[in-house]
Amino acid sequence: MLEVIIKIHIIQYLIIFYKTIPPINQLLIKQLIIYEILIHTNINQIKMEVIISKDKQELGKKAAEKGASLIRKAILENGEANIIVATGASQFEMLTELVKEDIDWSKVTAFHLDEYIGIPDTHPASFRKYLKERFATIVPLKKFNYVNGDIDPKEECERLKKLINNISIDVTFLGIGENSHIAFNDPPADFETKEPYLVVQLDAASTAIGRRLVFHH
Repeated sequence: MLEVIIKIHIIQYLIIFYKTIPPINQLLIKQLIIYEILIHTNINQIKMEVIISKDKQELGKKAAEKGASLIRKAILENGEANIIVATGASQFEMLTELVKEDIDWSKVTAFHLDEYIGIPDTHPASFRKYLKERFATIVPLKKFNYVNGDIDPKEECERLKKLINNISIDVTFLGIGENSHIAFNDPPADFETKEPYLVVQLDAASTAIGRRLVFHH
């Protein structure tokens, strides 16, 4: 199946929300992956902060609090904030806490990372459905720019490109997949592209994760 994705070279602040993964070697591997991403996307000047929490509920709350503080800072400095939110099981606890934060959401414009092609937003696997239920209809955002998987994907990439290339992203909330993907950038990802949205082919690991997420719902 094909997907529409977003690259992360535009990110200024990156909130990584780890799932609870006990083996320390997996955490170290993910740290190295993030380091490589930062280098290849020309934001290697950002110092990575790693927070280890006792469980996913505590970590989700910490990620939401940190992200909320950066959103408020952007609003204070710029009069508005632009954010990107993600989907998947790693985001459940974070989104639950984020919608509770004291933020002037009327000054926040949101994008999301990716969407399956060819499914409506009523489909259980739709990321639009996921975000509407957990975030976009709960807080009074200035605007939420959905990735529409129902229309021509190349035209949708161009539409979103025009929107996102004219702004700066203040905060991005995302997780790292089991095969170390970010959005639907399955390894080996193309670090040279300058396109913010692309159409890509999923590998077996990501499709398996997607099936499990649908089953979870």
